[in-house]
Parts: sequence; C-alpha cells; structure tokens
Amino acid sequence: TLKTAATTSISPLWLTIAKDSAAFTVSGTRTVRYGAGSAWVAKSMSGTGQCTAAFFGKDPAAGVAKVCQVAQGTG
Repeated sequence: TLKTAATTSISPLWLTIAKDSAAFTVSGTRTVRYGAGSAWVAKSMSGTGQCTAAFFGKDPAAGVAKVCQVAQGTG
C-alpha cells in the first residue's frame, strides 16, 4: 500500500513570471509574490501588475535583484 506524507499544510509551487521592474499579467485572481531568497511580499491580485517595490508596497530585499512569482497548483 502507498502511504502519503503527513503534512499539515501544502506549500504552493512558485513559478517565476517576471524579473525586477518588468510588467506581468495573471489570469483570474492569483497570489503573486515579489522578492528573492527567503524575503518576499505577496498580494492577491488579478490583471496586470508591475514587478516593483512600489506596486507591492515594500522592498523585501533591498539591494538584491528580485523576481515576481505566481502560486501554482490548488487554490
């Protein structure tokens, strides 16, 4: 028999959709995060956005090149 791993929460898989300062578009309402490494700021949004600190409201990793990623999978 197969056993499933016991997990309390499933972390979403993140797909990079834009580099720092680039525009991006998501279909439907999606969770998008902006940052690098372990420093991120996320927002739920739809349509077109900017991969910038101004759009997300703060710079989670000052002085580091950042990317924007969208949550994949369930949700």
